[in-house]
Parts: sequence; structure tokens; C-alpha cells
Amino acid sequence: LKAEQQTLSEYSLEYTTALLMNLSLRVAGKNKCEEMPKNIVLQVLSELIEHENMVVRTHVNGTLYSILTRKSLKQQAKELGMQEMLKYLMENSDD
Repeated sequence: LKAEQQTLSEYSLEYTTALLMNLSLRVAGKNKCEEMPKNIVLQVLSELIEHENMVVRTHVNGTLYSILTRKSLKQQAKELGMQEMLKYLMENSDD
């Protein structure tokens, strides 16, 4: 997703983010997210959280909701400044 994000069709991006969200709901998926090189999953999600496609944003939010239950990923998110970014989006986004 990181490497191909700019070249994926809208449908493929929706499908890929839905797959990531569904995989992240399982313990094995959360484990894999923790095993990835530091911050890569969170960086990709940060790039997509303001995507123009509402479906993609919904999947990104679902993935974040699921993986931020892990202490290591929550710490990585804090290091990336995601807490401030999410607060800003909550205050300045449409319902």
C-alpha cells in the first residue's frame, strides 16, 4: 500500500484499505502490524486519513481504532504526533 498508493485505482484503494482494516481486527493482524518496520503502518494510515474518498477514510479510522489498542503502536502514534492530528481532524472535519 505504501509503494502503490498513488497508482491504485479508487476501487483498489477502497478494497485494500478494507482488507487492512479486516486483517487488523484479528489478533494475528495486530501482531503483524507490530512486526512491521517502525511506524510504516501508521505512516500509511496518516497519509490516507484525509483522503477524499469517504470509504477509504472509514477503513483508515477502523484500522486505527483496532490497532491503537496495542501499547507499542499507540506509542509509535504518539511519536508521530498522531494524537494532535486526530484531535485537529475531529474539530475541523465534517460529520
